[in-house]
Amino acid sequence: MNFETKTNNAAHSRRDINYSQYSKGNNKTIVILLESPHIDEFNIQGQTYTTAPAWGKTGTMINKYFIIALNNSIRAIQNNCQNFLTNITTYDVLLVNAIQYQCSLGMRPINIGIRNKVFACLWNKTSDSFRQDLIERLNILNPDLIVNACTSELKKRFCNNNAIMPGLANWNVMMNASSHPSVWNRYTQIF
Repeated sequence: MNFETKTNNAAHSRRDINYSQYSKGNNKTIVILLESPHIDEFNIQGQTYTTAPAWGKTGTMINKYFIIALNNSIRAIQNNCQNFLTNITTYDVLLVNAIQYQCSLGMRPINIGIRNKVFACLWNKTSDSFRQDLIERLNILNPDLIVNACTSELKKRFCNNNAIMPGLANWNVMMNASSHPSVWNRYTQIF
């Protein structure tokens, strides 16, 4: 089985995920999990238009390399998620931010240390756990496959299988992308 894109999935065709009204159709769903919105999801005047995650380089690289990464990883996906690869011919790919607030504080270039500290604060220390918010959104979406594409540090310390999978009603397989989409290339794998 080879994955190929059949539609125009350029950034301008993305739209918000309406979590409260999302209904699963006949298509299987793949969630690409990212850490948080960055400056490219905001316009120059600072007014948000929050149309979707990954508007900058990250979105460009997802559009360019996600299908290649899936094809590079078919064996791993088959071994870990036998029910995923079936006769279904259409997959909905949803980009989801683990935290829906701008942890990078609008800095360009991103200060990774500050972004990670803000993420950690929101993930672990708030009374309204952002981790629980992510789990609730994932339960609504009920994806067939979650590709954790968060940055390596955040994936390792916070947003990982141990933190997310126990809270999911449907124990779907969560697989890790070998790197963050901003640096994906033709050798990227999902494992």
